[in-house]
Amino acid sequence: MRSKRNRLWIGLFVCVALMLASLATGWNVVLVQDYHRFMELTREASGATGGVRGPWGTWLSIAIGSFGFVATLTALAFFFAKVLKETRLNQIQSEFLETVSHELKTPIAAIGLSASLLKAGGLTPQEESRLWQSHASELARLTEEVHTLLEAARLRTKPKTLKAAAIPLDEWITRSLERWKRILGPEATLVFEGDLRGARARVDGRTLDLIADNLVDNARKFSRDRAHLTIRASHGHKSALLKRPQWRIDFIDRGWGFDPADSERIFTRFFRAKTAAPHAIPGNGLGLYLAESAGRDLGLKLRADSPGRGQGARFTIQGRHA
Repeated sequence: MRSKRNRLWIGLFVCVALMLASLATGWNVVLVQDYHRFMELTREASGATGGVRGPWGTWLSIAIGSFGFVATLTALAFFFAKVLKETRLNQIQSEFLETVSHELKTPIAAIGLSASLLKAGGLTPQEESRLWQSHASELARLTEEVHTLLEAARLRTKPKTLKAAAIPLDEWITRSLERWKRILGPEATLVFEGDLRGARARVDGRTLDLIADNLVDNARKFSRDRAHLTIRASHGHKSALLKRPQWRIDFIDRGWGFDPADSERIFTRFFRAKTAAPHAIPGNGLGLYLAESAGRDLGLKLRADSPGRGQGARFTIQGRHA
């Protein structure tokens, strides 16, 4: 639907541009013909030029007509670009409201149902335990959704003041592995490869946790059955410009992946890549946006690539040594 609407706007722009080009061309042709008639008159009757424009006036009219056409076409192009941008923004907002409404309704409904059953009573201890677990799980999910929305709004309106410090990356990864295991779930497989001994990054530790946790949670959401994540750390080549070594951390999953063409848009706010998953995957399209925005604030570069749908994905954090 979106691509069809865009094609209609582009088609309308091309039609208007062709119409303006035809009018400008016709105007210039008339002026040139007028110029040639003037030259014939001057040859036939020397000095009988009263009421006829001189050559300078004709060429000035041609220049003004051409400039007017270019200026009008430029203004028209800006107008259509603005219209397309507003149309896209309205659609993003509409999709966002639909997604958020669905994502918030589900845990709220589940919490309301479990609360009603617990209030009614007459349950076995095992049933009560399962309901309380479901209650806590849905409440945590609701809290996460609200926190993500508030964090996205904060990054959009007021960048966070970061407290950067030199962090040994090997120690940071060692501390984080247990937390990432909890994010992935008890049945998930987490593999760590590589070595970052000696590598230090001047970053805000909590913000770096936010970036990595979002990438790990993304691997959990888009896993097939049981999540499988490989974290590969390595030292990169020295920067030819800055003469400083690089470091990188790859988060490689075996999940549903995405089209390679979506690699440039995967960190866009509210964007959700199409996958081969046979079911809808919960989310509001903000986790990767938050990770990329926070990484930019820290001077880090985030990249994403995938061989294709159903073939897993790799997300990379890259930065310079402190």
